[in-house]
Amino acid sequence: MKKIVFLLVAAILATMVFAQDRTMSELKVSQLPKGVTDYISKNLPGAPITRAGKIEEKGEVTYVATVDVKGSKHTYLFDKNGTFKGKGDHLFNQPAKPAVDKSANTPGTTPAALPPVKTGAAKTPAADAPAPKK
Repeated sequence: MKKIVFLLVAAILATMVFAQDRTMSELKVSQLPKGVTDYISKNLPGAPITRAGKIEEKGEVTYVATVDVKGSKHTYLFDKNGTFKGKGDHLFNQPAKPAVDKSANTPGTTPAALPPVKTGAAKTPAADAPAPKK
């Protein structure tokens, strides 16, 4: 029994050690490849790079640049040569967007914006009330 527990623990530790082949490090903006800064200055003029980083995973290098675009931060990914690979906003936690009720007839409405529904029995004329004249 002790051997089985020992082997199980050893297997878990070995998995943890070998699974950590990704290293991430923060860089100064000046340490980014020229292609990164050229892409951002050409496609996002006036938007400053607020953070920069380098990710090394399985021998592949990816550069990360966080850019402040009109008050909201966006992350862009680049290869080792500074060629744009795509946006990386999905890599970081984003605030949850409010849910929209797609079953409503009016686009963009939420259940809170809909008028209240009246419930109860429908009003009927009283039995002793005179009938309307024709």
